[in-house]
Amino acid sequence: MSIGRNLIIDIENNIKAKQSVGYANWARKYNLKLVAETVNYLTEHNLLDMETLDKKISELSDLNYNKRERLKTIEKRIKILEEQIHDIDVYRKTKPVVEGIPKHFGKDKYKNEHESEFILYAAAEKSLKKHFSRGKLPLIKELRAEQKKLRTEAEKLKSEICNEKPILEELKNMRRNIEMFLGCDDSQSHERNPKWTGELE
Repeated sequence: MSIGRNLIIDIENNIKAKQSVGYANWARKYNLKLVAETVNYLTEHNLLDMETLDKKISELSDLNYNKRERLKTIEKRIKILEEQIHDIDVYRKTKPVVEGIPKHFGKDKYKNEHESEFILYAAAEKSLKKHFSRGKLPLIKELRAEQKKLRTEAEKLKSEICNEKPILEELKNMRRNIEMFLGCDDSQSHERNPKWTGELE
């Protein structure tokens, strides 16, 4: 079967061609209900040739991939924001303690008494300098606002990915059914559209 030929006609002609001595075996093997469901699906979604079907699967696959990549980027950013919020909070809480060290006498005693604050301050300061080299720290409420916005986008993407997954699987199933009904072997399919060997695996 070549690209551009009407799939419905090809499937119907293939069934007629099987109406011979071996038709009963073919019908049991391929399940005529499945054939009917495939034909109905292709008709309802106006997927009347292999080229259109392949294009639809490719577009949806690319869209799904891009959304997953965007989701990974968002989740990574949310994690970074969480770390920054934590470090800024620690930095601002321990800074007065660190700056309150006596100028003349009792420095060592003061440091020993507030050792944990000095350690936390140093770690937070080191971490923050990697992200805010200019020294000016953002407000935590600004970071939380960005975080909230990203989480909303992430939830939307997750919902869309979840909703699109069964549609993509259904399209791939339709293509597999077509190849089974019409006797398309892997080598013919690969020559016709190399991309799809990878997609179906």
